[in-house]
Amino acid sequence: MNFLGASGLSQSRSDLLTPVGQLIDQATSDSLLAPDWALNLAVCDAINYDNDGTSPTREQAIRAFRRKLRDSNTKVVQLTLTLLEAAVKNADQPGRDSVSYTHLTLPTIC
Repeated sequence: MNFLGASGLSQSRSDLLTPVGQLIDQATSDSLLAPDWALNLAVCDAINYDNDGTSPTREQAIRAFRRKLRDSNTKVVQLTLTLLEAAVKNADQPGRDSVSYTHLTLPTIC
């Protein structure tokens, strides 16, 4: 049975290989002692950059956030929640709608 996608990587892991996914992975690393606000704001900028909605950046960010929220390391989850809060507070309206409670957190909890 093959649990890997066509590229040889699991779907959840491939979400962290996109440019915004790599930023989210760095910003939520368990080696951080505290949130890295420069990385957090870089993630916010990446999410806000997609003004017309034609870029997959926001969808990639949502998938990376979901993966990080399911991590077994509580420190990673805490850093992810801090990053998610920063993303919502610093997002423009389309970005805020993309990274909202109903679209991201509720399906993750359920």
